[in-house]
Amino acid sequence: MENPFRQHILPLARQHGGVLHALLGLSACHVCTSQRITGRPMMALALQHRVAALHDLGCMLLRESSRGLDECEEEAVLAIVLLLVLHDVCEHGVSSHGAHLDGVAFLCERKVKNVDMSHPSKASILFFIAALSWLDVLRGFSGAEKLAYPHEVRACVYDNWSFGLYMTFGCPPNIFRCIGAVIEAAKAELEGTLFSEEFVVVLRDAETYLRNWDPQSAVFPSNEPEWAYLATAFRHACLLRIMRWPDTCSVSCDDSRIRESVEAILDACANIPKTSPCYKRMLFSLFMAGVDTCSEQQKHYIDLSIEEIKTCTGFPHCGMTELMNKVWAERKMNSKGRNNVPWMDFTCVDKNEGSQDAYLFF
Repeated sequence: MENPFRQHILPLARQHGGVLHALLGLSACHVCTSQRITGRPMMALALQHRVAALHDLGCMLLRESSRGLDECEEEAVLAIVLLLVLHDVCEHGVSSHGAHLDGVAFLCERKVKNVDMSHPSKASILFFIAALSWLDVLRGFSGAEKLAYPHEVRACVYDNWSFGLYMTFGCPPNIFRCIGAVIEAAKAELEGTLFSEEFVVVLRDAETYLRNWDPQSAVFPSNEPEWAYLATAFRHACLLRIMRWPDTCSVSCDDSRIRESVEAILDACANIPKTSPCYKRMLFSLFMAGVDTCSEQQKHYIDLSIEEIKTCTGFPHCGMTELMNKVWAERKMNSKGRNNVPWMDFTCVDKNEGSQDAYLFF
């Protein structure tokens, strides 16, 4: 099946210099992280293209605020932002302050409200919106306050790009919709626009839905059994996050529900051949299992599995690895004497200001 990144980004790169710079910057970075070519010249080249892409992006956003952009320019803006975020993920696995994702949230929201995204001619812009909203949901796992894209954007993706969610990211669209609603409710509760009692109801309903959702009854892109295992992994990754609300420290890793979800993710991973494209899409679920286990055996298996994905993709995911190691070290010491060591505590850049980086996975 056609690769949506090639399908939608390459034509734009031939038309727009900013997209080309962003693509070359990501490519040069990936050449280094995958160890094909190492050394300062290639990293300098990656930075040079990245700076040029940022310059073009800034110019277009200034034009947008003054006179607006045509549709091709809007597509170019979204493509550049997506490539810059992927550059962050490729280089370290962290997008500082999530500025790129936040900066185009308004544009994504406007497009889904004013344009019929089901029309075939909108396929490219729909792909960009879907990819950005997916990354927005992922960063919302570490802190609901980071969620920038509203319900309407995710609903548009669910209605018009469900197959793409499966194929590109491996996540069943129903689970994408479910966890997006939970994170949005968590953000509303933080902002004081949703009562805590109402948030608890949202959590309870989402947990019930996910526990009752049967992957075997879903319609997958193909008949390969790996899709069901991947869906199971995403289901339990979301359950692990839901069980950490509203109090991230209340439930221990020894709780039977936590252990059950961790084991389900690892069993799913063990049933997917390493040669399958689905194996790479296990990264996020493996991370969620990793930060919620205290079993040395499970940690060792998770380490090995993630290293396999890193080698296969050429993305080192240094930020994710550092985060997992910090959680494991603190869980052994338990210096604060809490029931749980929330991994979300380690994504805070400045604990005084509450400034958060966006930890992303791809």
